Amino acid sequence: MRFQAFFNIINCPVLKRIVYVFTLLALALVAESCVTTRSRNKELSGLGKIYHNTTALYNGYFNANEIMEATFLSMEKQHRENYARVISVFPYTEIENPQQAAADLDNAVKKVTKVAALHPKSHWVDDCYLLAGKAHFLKQDYETAETTLRWLVNEYNPERQKLKKAVKKGIGKKTEIDTKSEEFRALSLKKKNKIRAQVAKEKKKQAKKIAEVRKKYNAEVANARKKGKPIPPKPDILNKPKPGSLGAQKDEEKKAAEANKKDDKKDAPPDKPEDFFMKHRPAYQDGVLWLARTMIERDNYDAALRYISELESSPTTFLSVRADLAPMMADMYLKRKEYENAVEPLKQAIELAETRKERMRYTFLLGQLHQKASRWGDAYTAFEDVAGYNGNFDMAFNARLNMAQNSWLSGNGTAATATATLEKMLKEPANLEYQDQIYYALANIALQNKDRPAAIKYLSRAARVTRGNNFQLGETYYTLAQLHFETEDFIPTKNYLDSALNVMDRNDERYRPSDKLRNSLVEIAKNLEIIEVQDSLLRLAKMSDAELKALANKVKKKRDDDRLAALANTKGADPVAQTGGNGASIRPVIGKPIVDANNVAIPTFFVYDEKKFKQGKRDFDRLWGNRTLQDDWRRSSRNSARNNNENEQAQATKAPDAPKEETQEDEVTTMLGPVPRSESDIRQVEQKVIEAMYKLGAAYHDQLENYKKSAAVLEDLNQRFGRHNYEINSWYYLYLDYTKLNQPAQAQVYYDKIVKGYPTSTFAKVLTDPNYAKELANEQLQVNRFYDEAYKYFKIGNVQEAIKMCTDSKVRFGAQNALASRFALLSAFCTGKVQGVEAYKFALNEVISRYPNTDEEKRAKEVLRLIGGATANLPGDEERRDGPESNEVFKVDENSIHFMLLVFDEKVNQETVKAKISDYNQQFHSLQKITMSATFMEEKKELIIILRRFENMKSSMDYYNGVVKNKGAFVPAGTDFQIFPITMGNYREILRKQSTAGYQAFFEANYLK
Repeated sequence: MRFQAFFNIINCPVLKRIVYVFTLLALALVAESCVTTRSRNKELSGLGKIYHNTTALYNGYFNANEIMEATFLSMEKQHRENYARVISVFPYTEIENPQQAAADLDNAVKKVTKVAALHPKSHWVDDCYLLAGKAHFLKQDYETAETTLRWLVNEYNPERQKLKKAVKKGIGKKTEIDTKSEEFRALSLKKKNKIRAQVAKEKKKQAKKIAEVRKKYNAEVANARKKGKPIPPKPDILNKPKPGSLGAQKDEEKKAAEANKKDDKKDAPPDKPEDFFMKHRPAYQDGVLWLARTMIERDNYDAALRYISELESSPTTFLSVRADLAPMMADMYLKRKEYENAVEPLKQAIELAETRKERMRYTFLLGQLHQKASRWGDAYTAFEDVAGYNGNFDMAFNARLNMAQNSWLSGNGTAATATATLEKMLKEPANLEYQDQIYYALANIALQNKDRPAAIKYLSRAARVTRGNNFQLGETYYTLAQLHFETEDFIPTKNYLDSALNVMDRNDERYRPSDKLRNSLVEIAKNLEIIEVQDSLLRLAKMSDAELKALANKVKKKRDDDRLAALANTKGADPVAQTGGNGASIRPVIGKPIVDANNVAIPTFFVYDEKKFKQGKRDFDRLWGNRTLQDDWRRSSRNSARNNNENEQAQATKAPDAPKEETQEDEVTTMLGPVPRSESDIRQVEQKVIEAMYKLGAAYHDQLENYKKSAAVLEDLNQRFGRHNYEINSWYYLYLDYTKLNQPAQAQVYYDKIVKGYPTSTFAKVLTDPNYAKELANEQLQVNRFYDEAYKYFKIGNVQEAIKMCTDSKVRFGAQNALASRFALLSAFCTGKVQGVEAYKFALNEVISRYPNTDEEKRAKEVLRLIGGATANLPGDEERRDGPESNEVFKVDENSIHFMLLVFDEKVNQETVKAKISDYNQQFHSLQKITMSATFMEEKKELIIILRRFENMKSSMDYYNGVVKNKGAFVPAGTDFQIFPITMGNYREILRKQSTAGYQAFFEANYLK
């Protein structure tokens, strides 16, 4: 019965008709879905539009949009906020490694690209291009984002869309098209030609019709006259009013009326944004918004302002787009360092913010700007609002820190109250991991209160308790460096800058100035340390043996007392503090002692006891002798290791002699170091002090332009040591210092000393002859050009001409010219080419003996070492590959095609490495067609992998930076490699030489600027 009922239902005529109708609809949908592949110009039916719009939205675009939303959230979580600096408006633009999201973003771009290709007539194509532009923006590929968004804005401009519709109507309904309008000029050449052809066709058809009507009308007129009948009226098509005629006047009146209507329309209330409820909303305005944001990131603020102005002035701009304009304007002003201009847009952004999270962020940023402008009361109010929000504990905590600082600055408390509040926060268990920030806030209060020692104390504590917060650690070290630099305490300044630069982001605006200052202080700190050590030795040299013994005992007792105190402190210390707050013990850094809160070493390893260390060293030397630190150090000759192995093993198992008691002299040396006793030793120490003091004074003048410190050091040098090797040099610097300090009387003293004491010196000639300095500079220029020409001859193989020019340089410019050492080294290379290895070695040794302490001496020693090794190269090749001039072989071309040069040791598993790189490219650069090839450099046993290709230097550096940040995903763990962007021409040069030597220096100088 059941089956019978089922068959009755199936055979029901009504049901058959329903099935039939739905089958036809399904077939129609399938047919319509093929319209895109059959003809892109064919107009879709209503059913086809429904199919394409639905499929485009709920298939590719929906999935891509979900990926984008998830990526936004993950990038915001990835961003680690630096609350010690002004935070960014949009956190996802500040993430350190955007490549981590590249795979997901590329996947989203693929999906919307496919949608645009399969459904070009759907309403969602503009949204697809918008989403693709956003994806490139999040990847920080702003160039591609600009290209995508600019195409979207141009193609889907509302005026352009109206013109397209007019064109379609014009083709079918003879609507006149204005070929002089701006909209027409914006069309592509193909569409312009199509419109022109259509207009010409319409004109030709109209002219033909007019001719036919005129012919017929003329016949009717002739017939009427012949029969004496009235002349028939002229057809409208033949009525062409002449200038000044009644018809012409009517036309003018008509035009004036239309103009008045336009004016009335202008004076009418502005239009409102169109309501797109239950309709697709065009993506044009969002495209303009994101294009403006892209222009801001590319520092093209004028273009960004044009797009922003377009959205602000248009009455049809959507409210959601207007809400996004305010934070974008604030972001632009912040990037331009126009902090005051950013205040009002931020206030608007707070009012228009749709989420609590956005409102909290904008309010915190507003508080920072008020704080920056010393509006302490407004800042306190803003941070108080932030502290009342929930959802971001870090931000709320930093708001409370800022409230404590701003409370007394705004007149609502005292510095002591603010300090007490922060110290109370230090004791709260919930704030354990934020102690570094609390100490930093305490340091800021101390600085505001003009208490520098307290500020330095708090900052030192902040550095010690930091737990993985590199942002805060960098701020702490940077502030310490600044404080010490202000007091001209240059050794700690240099050390703190070293520490700050290790953790500071390279994109930080302070990085390059700090790096420059650090490099300037290297020489200064080095010479200050030399002076301090050598002066202490000179003071010890003046003491008697009894005084030295007493001093050594005093130093030893002080050190032992400090260690006992440190041990006592650690026994009673808070276990939470010892474990770093998380229950895990803190392991000491290998090779460095553990220090307590007072930075005093805690002895936990036997080598930290100097007495035991010295005794152990003597025992080792007695048993093994003075051995070089290298592999197989126990063997006197590694080549005869087998013959001596048994004897050495016997020595190794032999019990060492009983340790001897340390003598009085050993104990003094242990505690105080080697004390100079003889006159020659003392003179050597004095010479080190003289040289260091002169170099220090010159560095103060040249590196820091601190003329006062320079003059003080050089004056002290001349007073302490009288006549010395740097006398005239120090006088010249003193003359320059006092001239810069506007002390002409003092400058004249040293002017007279130089001119009278050394009348034939270069310094005297520079001072007495105004033209001599120009001649000297011109001579230096000539020497440089002469050397460049000689080196060119060497490069092209004309060695004899290069040797002749090196010899002539002594006659033309003097044997002691500025480039004498470089001419000598080049001559040695030429000699090696012509006369062989033995003559090459002799010439290099000449360079070493005649030009000590120069770069050429170092290079000559390096080449000698290579010649003596198993992998020695042909004479002269090393200089051409690795010398300073090797950069001349390689050329910079920012706009040419680039490759990626990867250098591995040949022992690596090539297939494993290539597979890993391929996976990386698929994950992070799936939209780029990157190909890979491999070769070997036989000379240095290197595996070379080349990745092709990148459009220019910028795109190759983007790839390089991504690899640096994601090294673990690029090659197998533990694999050492080098990576360099390289042009095709430079790669050919490396293939020609069969060596990558010299390219690293070129890369660092020209790419890592």
